[in-house]
Amino acid sequence: MAGRIEDVVRDDVSILVVSDGTGGPTGVELQAALDPLGHRMIRADTMAEAARLVSRTKFAVIVVAARLAAHGLEIVRRLHALERIPRTPVLLASDVGEERPFDPQADVEVLNLPIDGELMRRRVQMFVALHRRNEEIARLASALAEETKRAAAATAAARTATTSARRAELSIRRKDKMIGILGHDLRNPLSAILLGSGRLIETGSLSPRTKAVAISIHHAAQRMRDLVDDILEFARAASTATFPIQPRLTNLQEVVTAIVEEIRQANPSKTITLRARGDLLTECDPDRIAQALGNLVTNAVQHGDGPVAVSVEERQGAISMRVHNRGAPIPRQVRSAIFDPFSSHDHLAPGGLGLGLHIVETIVRAHGGAIVVRSSRSRGTTFEASWPRRREPDRLGPLLLH
Repeated sequence: MAGRIEDVVRDDVSILVVSDGTGGPTGVELQAALDPLGHRMIRADTMAEAARLVSRTKFAVIVVAARLAAHGLEIVRRLHALERIPRTPVLLASDVGEERPFDPQADVEVLNLPIDGELMRRRVQMFVALHRRNEEIARLASALAEETKRAAAATAAARTATTSARRAELSIRRKDKMIGILGHDLRNPLSAILLGSGRLIETGSLSPRTKAVAISIHHAAQRMRDLVDDILEFARAASTATFPIQPRLTNLQEVVTAIVEEIRQANPSKTITLRARGDLLTECDPDRIAQALGNLVTNAVQHGDGPVAVSVEERQGAISMRVHNRGAPIPRQVRSAIFDPFSSHDHLAPGGLGLGLHIVETIVRAHGGAIVVRSSRSRGTTFEASWPRRREPDRLGPLLLH
């Protein structure tokens, strides 16, 4: 039957068999000769059927049988007119007196009648191999084009991301520089206010009401100075890859005792206990450690209830420093970001910039350590900082607390 797929489909290669019905080999005869190859064959017994099949199916080769060569070549011409370039090669079996080799320009090869089955099968296999090679080339070309497209898109995205990152970095540097300049510029007028209000407080000629105002001004100026110091510390840390410290052999007990006593003097109504034990001769920056401990104890005094307990000890080659206070627990969602810069949690740092705890963490990490916070209603709040007692030049990461 014309236009029907005959036998069992054995691979993905299709061959069109066309007979012009003018006394040459029939489509059935051509199909029988090619059947041993095991390819899928589709037969067309009319030109109209052949044209319909060519317009909708991709063939590896078209086999045309025509008694008259001119008639066969006309069939080839009409079939090729229906196709896009590249055209399907045609094997024409015709009574031409002699065989003609494959003509790449015309995409046709002529075999003389009568049919030599073996020769025809060899020629068809050659065209099938060529078809498969071209299909593979087309597949690889498509994959290459797709990969090139993806690579171009990735490159464009990377360029955009790089440009955005550079702009963001430049913006951050400008902001940090402005913050540093502002902090330095504010120090001079603040120093003048502190000096002037301090002298006024020391004089005995002020009325009680005026002296109270001078004391209030002095305390407000001290608070402003602390904020400026925090800003400058943050700007310094942001402008360098590592936070600058100057470690040296230090008796940590003396440092801790001095800072705790200083805060006791400033808060006579608050009970602050200190426990120190173990070998506290360590390599650290005493000024930075004092700054970190001062921030933690001041935070506990201002926002905790009852006594504040400070402890420092040496354990298994590490220094552990804890500050504990009672009071309302810190919510879990707040604890997860409590050391981030500019964390604005009113119950932790009312009136502040949210830099104090960030600076504490930065100092501890600069010593190769880490800081954690634990908080619950039953046990209160504890900040624990830990760092190696002896600095190791090849130490790369912070000490992990478990």
